[in-house]
Amino acid sequence: MPRTFHSLLLTGLFAITLSACATTQMPYHGFSSQAALDQSDAKVTQESAMSGPLDPLNLAQDDQEYTHEGNAYDRTEEGYYEWGQRLYGMGYRDVYYVADLAPKAFGHEIIDTYEHDIEQGFNDAAKAAARH
Repeated sequence: MPRTFHSLLLTGLFAITLSACATTQMPYHGFSSQAALDQSDAKVTQESAMSGPLDPLNLAQDDQEYTHEGNAYDRTEEGYYEWGQRLYGMGYRDVYYVADLAPKAFGHEIIDTYEHDIEQGFNDAAKAAARH
């Protein structure tokens, strides 16, 4: 009997230790409340519309060369990459949520290449933030 009790006790303590060491993730994709997330989503949707400040076509210049991790990006790809970075900068912390938000924000589905660009920009922004 004592051996079983000790095994259960150690298993319970181990589980508590693991949960305490796990990274804490905010339940609202980086925001403190559903209201804050909704407000940010509304701003992103409004500003991502044609000619808005978050419109990917406004985020990159025609006459520039862009590369990330050895891959060349054209202006449109760079715009989506920068859109991902901007959303990380706005407080989003869930790349999958951001990828799901993109078609809603743009009012149309996006091709896989642009979705990858958004995710790459978001993840690069997260890596840069972690280094600082």
